Amino acid sequence: ESYLKFDSINQMYGCQSCGKKYKSSAGARLHYRIKHCGLFDHYCSMCGKGFQQKSHLKSHMSLHIQQKDFECNICGSKYAHKTSLTAHQKLAHGSDAHALPFSCSICGQGYFSTCAMRLHKQTHLVGRQHICEICGFKFLHKHHLKRHEKNIHK
Repeated sequence: ESYLKFDSINQMYGCQSCGKKYKSSAGARLHYRIKHCGLFDHYCSMCGKGFQQKSHLKSHMSLHIQQKDFECNICGSKYAHKTSLTAHQKLAHGSDAHALPFSCSICGQGYFSTCAMRLHKQTHLVGRQHICEICGFKFLHKHHLKRHEKNIHK
């Protein structure tokens, strides 16, 4: 794999992007997918947050299952904590509602970073045909995959 370099003297796999070393190729691949591609194997169906391990996703899902006693009087969304409701109301309904600098071109959901938005967009691409063989990133169009391969992996 072009993004990994094996050091036969030290028996370590190095990341070509940052030089970080790992004892196994799996560890180096995982590092590359998370740090340099921003990809995850498991996504929360409720909020789009990504996780590398299924156990971490299951733990995260418990946050969504908690008793939600705090309801937004504007849209009816429910939250387990008053602080979460307050943050929701400020972002979704307050003067800062449209102040998030990055938004999903598919559904309009806003994010504070391009990384978070990019991870969210992956949830819209379930079952898409154009998948990068190096890092697993999914694309709706083949030319987007080709551009990704050229810019990220070469």
